Amino acid sequence: MKKKNNALPFLISKHVCVAVLLNQTVSFHARLDTAIQDLPVGSALILPTVVSNHGNAYNSSTGKFTAPYTATYCFLATTEDYSGDHISVLSLVVDGTEMDYVLTDVALFSQSASVHAVVHLTAGQKVWLNVPTTNNFFGHYQTAFSGFLVDHSQ
Repeated sequence: MKKKNNALPFLISKHVCVAVLLNQTVSFHARLDTAIQDLPVGSALILPTVVSNHGNAYNSSTGKFTAPYTATYCFLATTEDYSGDHISVLSLVVDGTEMDYVLTDVALFSQSASVHAVVHLTAGQKVWLNVPTTNNFFGHYQTAFSGFLVDHSQ
């Protein structure tokens, strides 16, 4: 008997990330609606505007995603800096450990940057965007955080 592939194709676009595995849909997309700056070092970047949150794993009050299943997930973040002459850094963090980061260095024009990571998480682990430096600026609408479940197999 041929084994069925439980994963359906997934779609990645600028604003939507969706993965469907059986009836266990887990995906989210959140963004800023206004520009923010000078956040405290070490704080989570909270993206309060939730475009989608299938599985309710993203918390718009804390800015953190909590893995509902032990599985492999993909996370994507993008930001734009267009204010002044400074550097902004945004880290992708899993339970306090930096996985990767993006950096924008603005002198005369705006600059955007993106980061992504595919990680295997245990149910309950948290993923968020961290602000590791001072003098930061994150542009509205162009700053977003998305994630989705890739593979639920152990």
